[in-house]
Amino acid sequence: DAIGRMRKVRKIIGFNGGGVYKRIDENRELLELLTEKAPDLLASHPWVVSWLDSQDQFLCELASVVPVTEGVFIPGSPHTPPVFPRPWPAQNS
Repeated sequence: DAIGRMRKVRKIIGFNGGGVYKRIDENRELLELLTEKAPDLLASHPWVVSWLDSQDQFLCELASVVPVTEGVFIPGSPHTPPVFPRPWPAQNS
């Protein structure tokens, strides 16, 4: 039934892989790492930033449509950093 499926979706979004907010944070952390450690890769393959941006947009939209109230990493909880997920990294283009 629809209610049971929604419960499953909320459980996936809250807990799988650390939950949707953890996925957002790590996607942004990956871009920070690539920007710092592999700027030549990003310069020669600029679509990688677009891939990560699309992933970020998808996950943020998902989190806004299906609010997470229970999960592993939830913004504002005592187990997360004060700014979580981290902001989208600024690009030096």
